[in-house]
Amino acid sequence: MADSSAGKVSKKAKYAQTRIGWMDIKPLKGHDVGIREGQDTALWRVTYIYVTVAVVFLVLIVAVVNLQVVHGREYRSLSKENRLEEHVIQPDRGVVYDRFGEKIAINVPTFDLMLNPREIEEEDLDGVFEKLGDIVDKSSDELREKYEKAMEIEPLSRRVLLVQDITRDQVLEIRANSDDLNGVWVDYSSKRKYTGGDSFAHILGYTAEASENEIENSDEVSVGDIVGREGIENYYDDRLRGEKGKRIIEIDAAQNVTAEHVNIGSEPIPGDSLYLTIDSKSQKKLSEILLKGVKTYDATGASAILEDVNTGEIWAAVSVPAYDNNKFIGGISEKDYKKLNEDERLPLFNRIISEQQPPGSMFKTIVASAALQEGAITRDTVFVSTGVMYLGGNTPFQEYHQHAYGPLNLIGGIAKSSNIYFCNTMLELGIEKFVPYAEFFGIGEETGVDIPGEMAGRLPSPENKIALAETSPWLDPIWYPEGDACNTAIGQGITLVTPIQVANWAATIANGGTVMQPRFAYKWESPNSVEDNSGDDEKVESVEVRSGKVSDSNLALVREGMRNSASGPLSVIVPLRNTVVPVAGKTGTAEFGVKDERGYYTSTHAWVMGFFPYDNPRFSFVVFLEGGGESNNSAALAAEFVNWFAEERL
Repeated sequence: MADSSAGKVSKKAKYAQTRIGWMDIKPLKGHDVGIREGQDTALWRVTYIYVTVAVVFLVLIVAVVNLQVVHGREYRSLSKENRLEEHVIQPDRGVVYDRFGEKIAINVPTFDLMLNPREIEEEDLDGVFEKLGDIVDKSSDELREKYEKAMEIEPLSRRVLLVQDITRDQVLEIRANSDDLNGVWVDYSSKRKYTGGDSFAHILGYTAEASENEIENSDEVSVGDIVGREGIENYYDDRLRGEKGKRIIEIDAAQNVTAEHVNIGSEPIPGDSLYLTIDSKSQKKLSEILLKGVKTYDATGASAILEDVNTGEIWAAVSVPAYDNNKFIGGISEKDYKKLNEDERLPLFNRIISEQQPPGSMFKTIVASAALQEGAITRDTVFVSTGVMYLGGNTPFQEYHQHAYGPLNLIGGIAKSSNIYFCNTMLELGIEKFVPYAEFFGIGEETGVDIPGEMAGRLPSPENKIALAETSPWLDPIWYPEGDACNTAIGQGITLVTPIQVANWAATIANGGTVMQPRFAYKWESPNSVEDNSGDDEKVESVEVRSGKVSDSNLALVREGMRNSASGPLSVIVPLRNTVVPVAGKTGTAEFGVKDERGYYTSTHAWVMGFFPYDNPRFSFVVFLEGGGESNNSAALAAEFVNWFAEERL
């Protein structure tokens, strides 16, 4: 029995073999020695694993201590001072040319002072603004105000434009003081420069940093962006501005850019370039003539326009006095702005599209057009000018300075600018039939010209007189069938027009009865068409607003009357009698202010409108002298310009 049991392993020993880590196993006798040897091998393996894990943990602990304790300050400094930032790349605005390719608005390189609010503690701002103020010659309060205003608009902004267009010396000083100017950097950008002179100021406008209102109303405009203000810059801002790009820059502890790159697809796209309908030479000449005229005739201001009668293209449009729009780039100084704003001559006022004044006798051309079309008169209708006629039996209505012209037909009535002729014409026509024709010629509505700020003028009608009286206690709301009708016939009463409206209705008479939309945009040129020399320009199409209200045959009679007003035995526009090309014209002396003891107004605006050449009309014109006296004063300026234009540009 003993021999048979000796070769067997007990259940307890088998269990011990399956639990290598069980240290309470007692060795068996004899042939069980092999089990002990296997147990020692397993224990060595366990010990090796424990030691390996301990060494790994020790290495990790040493590395962490080295990172956070030994080199912690160094690495924290590096993480703070060496950084990657995503910056916006502002695109270049499209260049603006005149119709013949002369540059009048370009871009020039500039340095902009920027601040990243996320890189500076609030308690450090005062010191930074003090330091920067000393460098860029600004008060710290001014810089803080600029910063706070930007943060109100975009609290999470990383990019605040503090000062645009700083000097190279200021850039170097900022870099030299970089240790004290955390979050400050200098951005390379471009700014607008206007090369056409002051005569373009009211047409072009200017650029400026986006306002809070502009940012709120556009998804594409952010704090620090430059946008167009006034004129063409504003009207076509979306297209001139282009599309912003993005770049990644690395900045070291000294605020130096150590690396930068722009991902494909993140490049800025320049704005499209715009060619204007304006001819620079004509613009400058017209400005020169107007400035001289304002001085000669002691006017407070003036404006003049030259328009293509068939397309509505504006070849010249000047408002004087003007201003230097370059002063607004980067923010105009408080001193300069105060000087402009307080100038009684209103240099910031765009008289081309915003001046609303009575048209005077120029309005007779519309009255004649309406009366002919309605059959109220014909070419041969005669009214006798006795110098004075009486309305309602006892109210005098007189010719200018009570001139008595005798019997006049339509041509003579226009040529002599007879108040009595057109008073009788309006009484024959009636105000109800006249109003739709005034509306057709654009009275009381904007022309749609492509610069902002246009005024609508005022249409003469019984309804408008009642409406005006509600806000003007001095005005009698009653429409008097004779008195108001005759005042309307000679361009007085409640009628108001703008120079751009006058030029456009003169063009309508000249072209045979089509109202065109006046415009300054001639064609667009994209950056791609310039790069590949494709010549793929986008011509701006002319817009016909309306036509057909007055026949060309009836307008031909009006044109004939205007020609006789400027030339021949009936003419009263003396300066236009001997122009280089035949001109048709009509003057207007618009009375305003107080009357003297004889019942004459002491102040008048001087108007003249017309077109040339008479036989084949191409251009209409208007000249307005604000407080400029007799209408022939404006006619003298018009004659000088027409003669120059005919010799130099036709």
